[in-house]
Amino acid sequence: MKNNNTIVVITGQTATGKTKLGLSLAKKMNGDIVSADSRQAYRYLDVISGKDIEDSNFVEVQKQGIYTLGYYTIQGVRVWLYDMCTPKDYLSAYDWAVAARSIITKMHKEKRVPIIVGGSFHYIRTLLYGLTATAEPDKELRMSLMHESASQLQQRLKELDEAALNALNQSDRWNPRRLIRRIEAAAATGGGAPFPGLIDAGIYRFICIGVLYGDTDELHQHIDERVQARLDQGALDEVNLLMHMGYRPEHYGMLKTIGYQQLMAYNKGALTLEEAIAQWKIKEYQYAKKQKTFITHDPSFVLTSPDKATLDWVMNMV
Repeated sequence: MKNNNTIVVITGQTATGKTKLGLSLAKKMNGDIVSADSRQAYRYLDVISGKDIEDSNFVEVQKQGIYTLGYYTIQGVRVWLYDMCTPKDYLSAYDWAVAARSIITKMHKEKRVPIIVGGSFHYIRTLLYGLTATAEPDKELRMSLMHESASQLQQRLKELDEAALNALNQSDRWNPRRLIRRIEAAAATGGGAPFPGLIDAGIYRFICIGVLYGDTDELHQHIDERVQARLDQGALDEVNLLMHMGYRPEHYGMLKTIGYQQLMAYNKGALTLEEAIAQWKIKEYQYAKKQKTFITHDPSFVLTSPDKATLDWVMNMV
């Protein structure tokens, strides 16, 4: 390898074989995978989110506040940042990027190559380019907070950034809308502290790959097949178990999470199974379209198709 500070990033649309490529590359390059999937970071969200794990296989390495950092071994490869928290916990791009940076530092000390794999492009962008204290509105977090009282919101802000709470005047302290905005900013940047991106640090050599389908019909076919595979693997049983454990659609891990939302609606009788599956597929199509837009507008990424994103093709870039 040309540079022992190499980091490989593999992102792309849903159902493009990112994890398979990452595992093959990790074996070839003495690397570990860092999952950049916002839903795989939640415990118990296994089948629909696409984890291929054994529960007894997890090794906890360190704590980061409420988050657990560790790895599963899959096909002989360590896969990090699965199961960081419960579905009731809020995990921001900032929290994930801090965790990823910690694990990447550990890997380089061990002379292993970090291979970041996942489709949560906001997480990847935060790690690469950083995050300032000027946070964009977090619609997911906002939805989860809108029914909480001012007292509850004050407590949440205190936990994230007590100085920000103390700085509020009495009017703002009892204004839910302003409290939520302060919570958004604190959650996004860990209490308002900027997160420096790894690219600007100038320490690492990056190989960034975006895997995209050129043909929409082909993309939809692969998504349809993956949805059916998740159902065959026990997606309905997983949702039933989650609801039995007390998790609800409004919890952070479930909010807007494709597959879980639709099957929970079926579980509650709001949709037929056929309607739930159809809506699940449509949401996957829409998400894949958004992923393509984000990735194609980032000049750091070399774009390719799933059939061309082979191990040999990536190794030629290394």
